[in-house]
Amino acid sequence: MQRLWIILLAAALVGCEDPLPQKEFIGDEKFELIDQNGDAVVFPNDFEGEITLVGFVFTNCPDICPMTTHSMQMLQEALAKEDIEGVRFATITFDPERDTPEVLREYIRVRGIDDENWAFLSGAAPTTEKLMDKMSIVAVSSDTTVTEEGDLIYFFTHTDRITLVDPEMNIRNEYIGSRADIRLIVEDVKKLADD
Repeated sequence: MQRLWIILLAAALVGCEDPLPQKEFIGDEKFELIDQNGDAVVFPNDFEGEITLVGFVFTNCPDICPMTTHSMQMLQEALAKEDIEGVRFATITFDPERDTPEVLREYIRVRGIDDENWAFLSGAAPTTEKLMDKMSIVAVSSDTTVTEEGDLIYFFTHTDRITLVDPEMNIRNEYIGSRADIRLIVEDVKKLADD
């Protein structure tokens, strides 16, 4: 009988657990960035009050970044189909020297991205690096090659992640960006939207 009570108590405690525990508060610092239109954006302050899905990419990436961006596009479409409002998207480049607002606008155009609720952000390298550190994102530059025209070619080995941030600017979950489970992320967004 005592064993039955222990099992019932354990089950009750598990049922009370927050399905999306708060992992880290990221709203204690301000990061001054620029969006694809050249407008100043303070991250995460300008996203406060809305659920935000955040990804880090660089536009010259040949593999992981386009897949992460596509995952975020699929999320944007899935959330629209579910009539879930108040969700924003932020893609932050860790290659600010090359990823200027003009380059980010072209990236959006080429991929047919609806940027109505989606900011593509760049900024000074020290600011971007500090933000990456805050969100536990790593990007290590590979060897650099110079073309005959004098252009630099380099890539990054980097973290592959989409991060779910709640309206109070707490990280609530993290997902593999290039192989994101769209249905799972939509369900997690719904949980936050219902709070």
